Amino acid sequence: MFMKYYFGNLSIDGDTVGFGEFEEPETISGLNLVEQFLLTEEFDVNNNTEFLVTIGSMLNITNPLTGTAFMKFSLELVDAANDEVLGIYYPYEVNQSSQNSTAEQNYLISTDGIGNKTVKLRVKASTNLDNDYFISTVVDFDGRANKRDYVEIDYAGELEISSYDIAQNYPNPFNPVTTIKYQLPESGVVTLKIYDVLGREIETLVSEYLEKGSYSAEFNGEHLASGVYLYSIKVNDYSAVKKMMLLK
Repeated sequence: MFMKYYFGNLSIDGDTVGFGEFEEPETISGLNLVEQFLLTEEFDVNNNTEFLVTIGSMLNITNPLTGTAFMKFSLELVDAANDEVLGIYYPYEVNQSSQNSTAEQNYLISTDGIGNKTVKLRVKASTNLDNDYFISTVVDFDGRANKRDYVEIDYAGELEISSYDIAQNYPNPFNPVTTIKYQLPESGVVTLKIYDVLGREIETLVSEYLEKGSYSAEFNGEHLASGVYLYSIKVNDYSAVKKMMLLK
């Protein structure tokens, strides 16, 4: 089993924040030791601070998880003075029903209301498996997202909805069920439809008036053949189309 949970492109008001130094490659036994390494340097925030961070996961299992086996990860914003958890971002669980999947999200995190604090970010992990862990620093200059590509949340992890957005379906590829998340900065009549690559309508997932907020819709492709499909959203003056892959 190979599981990667990562975060990068971390900047605070334009300045890069790094991790404590370690010799690599580093193989570690025990999650309590892992968390000592997966901790950023301390940095100062106030009510006007915002930081950008990319968080993702990649899973490739040759020996699938069975029964109640699980691994859980999340990214926490922690008060450096007392270790209080101020916010939790991108909680991700690997279990029997979520295997061989990849996901990534870019966040723009606002600290409005946090006050003047010295904080740090850390990866929190838990599992009922007996594993060894490998940590390494990877530099990737090709995957940096622009500010407009980030989902906006406050420091506690709640969405600050100021723009329309529809996320990449998850899991993707999927078989046969996947979830499509979207957000609305204002109320409107939402239409969310599925099409094949020839533009033929497959199914209407949403067709109703919705208030401002975050929503999700589930699509079941059990009656369809493997292949690429499209999902399209229209609301007010906003429209978007994305691809997804059904792989049976």
